[in-house]
Amino acid sequence: MTDKIKIAACALMALALAGPAGADALDDVPELKIVTYPVSGTDAASLRRSILSQRRIDTKTGQAFDAFTHWQVSWSWSGDGHGRCDLSSVKVSFHVEVTLPALEHPERLLADVLQRWNAYLSALRRHEAGHARHAYDGVEGIRQAVSQGDCAHANDRGRAVVQRLNQFDIDYDRDTQHGILQGTILP
Repeated sequence: MTDKIKIAACALMALALAGPAGADALDDVPELKIVTYPVSGTDAASLRRSILSQRRIDTKTGQAFDAFTHWQVSWSWSGDGHGRCDLSSVKVSFHVEVTLPALEHPERLLADVLQRWNAYLSALRRHEAGHARHAYDGVEGIRQAVSQGDCAHANDRGRAVVQRLNQFDIDYDRDTQHGILQGTILP
C-alpha cells in the first residue's frame, strides 16, 4: 500500500469517525437519550434500502420514519401539610429519546458517499433537535400552567400545554415535510 493510499484511507476513516461537521443541535438538549438502529451499504441506494428495512415505527404516530423523537413529560406536586395541595411545589419531569440510523461500516463507503451520509445525518439530527428542543422549552410553560389557579384544574392546564407541544410537532413535520425541506434526503 502506497503512502498516498494510506493517507487517504486514514483521512476517510477520520471523517467517518468524526461524523457530520459543525455544532450538533442535539448536544444541548437536556435529558436526551439517543437510540440507533444499524445501517449498512456501499452506496447511497444500498444505504437507503438498509434504512427502509431497519427503521423503527414511531409509537406516537404508528408510521416508520428514518428518525423520530419521542418525548415524555409528567408533573407532580405535594400537599401543604394540612390536606390541601400546594401548587407552589410543582415539579416537572422531562425525558426525550431520539431514534437515528447509525452507519455500521463507514470505511466501506467512497468519500463522496460518506460525505452525503454525513450531510444527511446532520440534517436528521437538526430536524429531530427541533422537536426535542421545542418540547424541552415547553417544560417551564407546563410548570407555570400547572402551578397557577386551583388544584382541581391543574392537570387540565398541564395537559393543554402538552397538547400545544404535540400540535407543534405535527405542524413542524408538515411544514418541513418530515425534514425533507431541511435536507434529510438520502436517495
